[in-house]
Amino acid sequence: MPAHRAVRPLLLAAALVAGVAGASSGLSAASAPPPIDKRVPACDDTAVQAKLVQSIASADPRYYGVTVQALQRIEQSALVENRDSPLARRYCTARLDLVPLPGNLPSGRQPAKNTLFGDRPAPTEPHERFAYYMVEEQGGFVGISFNVEVCIAGLDRWRVHDGVCRTVRPPPSQ
Repeated sequence: MPAHRAVRPLLLAAALVAGVAGASSGLSAASAPPPIDKRVPACDDTAVQAKLVQSIASADPRYYGVTVQALQRIEQSALVENRDSPLARRYCTARLDLVPLPGNLPSGRQPAKNTLFGDRPAPTEPHERFAYYMVEEQGGFVGISFNVEVCIAGLDRWRVHDGVCRTVRPPPSQ
């Protein structure tokens, strides 16, 4: 490949970054960042709910072993800024109607106990569980969008969120 063709993408990227930097430096000193309520979507926002359901659906089937049928009683438990990070975080809770994955349903016999689930078998009947989730500002792909981290109480068997969902719950007051 000729050298001038290899340099062209780099020059384009540098011009793009310079344009973004120039546009952001053009803000007047009087303009303030948006209020914290506007920086992270609300707990009951449809995009947040979609990311929550997608996160559970894309998890290893042996981890949760369920799919979400409905979300109920969605509430915000805290809105935090400038504590451990300058990014805003919205902490939420919801009641989930869950249905077991088809592989977890018994076919005339007891469901197998899986070492990944400890000594308890995977859920085999529809049930409700409490979920904790955190909506984090700039936590999405390359910091462009928000991210949703979710933990279903009683189903965090691998202790990804500390077993009792502590990592997606509001930090204690100081």
